[in-house]
Amino acid sequence: AMGTICAPSIANIFLYCLELKFLNIHKPLFYSRYIDDIFIVTRKDFNINIIKNYFNINLNINEGESCQFLDLNIKYCNILNKFIFSLYIKPTNTFSYLLTNSNHPNFIFKNIPKSLFIRIRRSCTYYNDYFYFSSLLIKNLVKRNYNFTFLSKIRNSIGKLNQLDLLSYKNKKDLKNNYNEKIFLKLPYESKIENIKEIIQKSFNNISKPHALKNIKLNIIFQKQPSLGNLFINNFKLEDVSKKYYKKCNDANCKICKYSLNYYFLNLNNFLLPILNNSNCKTLNAIYILICTKCNEYYIGQTNNFKKRLTSHLYD
Repeated sequence: AMGTICAPSIANIFLYCLELKFLNIHKPLFYSRYIDDIFIVTRKDFNINIIKNYFNINLNINEGESCQFLDLNIKYCNILNKFIFSLYIKPTNTFSYLLTNSNHPNFIFKNIPKSLFIRIRRSCTYYNDYFYFSSLLIKNLVKRNYNFTFLSKIRNSIGKLNQLDLLSYKNKKDLKNNYNEKIFLKLPYESKIENIKEIIQKSFNNISKPHALKNIKLNIIFQKQPSLGNLFINNFKLEDVSKKYYKKCNDANCKICKYSLNYYFLNLNNFLLPILNNSNCKTLNAIYILICTKCNEYYIGQTNNFKKRLTSHLYD
């Protein structure tokens, strides 16, 4: 079925078995395939029905001196004796690019336009085609609250690049050898605490490290929060969103539970701290917080035995 993990592999294998015999017998001038999309260049006297009958599947064939293949509009120029490429936009394209007020790091909103302009420059042989499709892109990105001046600068800088340079395959650097010198910390991104990366990095640099960690660098990586796309398309499981709090015991004389708060979050100088675990007076190996309701000061501690430690605090 469409959408299953194995569907592209099965489509590849199925068409590969058919195309082997077809290419050996008919030998077109040019043949290229991406999964189940095929691009063939033949002589004018080639009977197109041969392809329909040979592959024995329902093929939507677009033929002529100009046709669409994937996201390309391909034309053959008789004068220059070469192919001319430009961008092909499907009629169903809604241009629903990521909104700038989404909960994503700022570099995402810089990388999206840049990658789209590079895609257009890579696809268009002539600069006037690039200028047309890039102007159309700017128009739709502005509707999604992107900055017009910023988009224009990127469009102009990408337009100066040579198309052939963008088409060449770039070998990725082997970074595995450098992994031993780095520590990777993954955090869910939240726009309300954008400076968390700088805070952690500064703290890591300032702490006294053992000899083994002196040359180690900390790499902080933000992960996007779960979205509806993750949930419905990628079968992503949402985190448990149930509220967690301190649960009082049934003993009316318990002095520990008498002073406890049953909130699922704490308000510390207008900073909301969520409670991430359920607990009670018998909890072991705990981090606790004492709040003075008069002066609005607080103390954070840790203990192996919560009830024993709190009893000691109350006695003091």
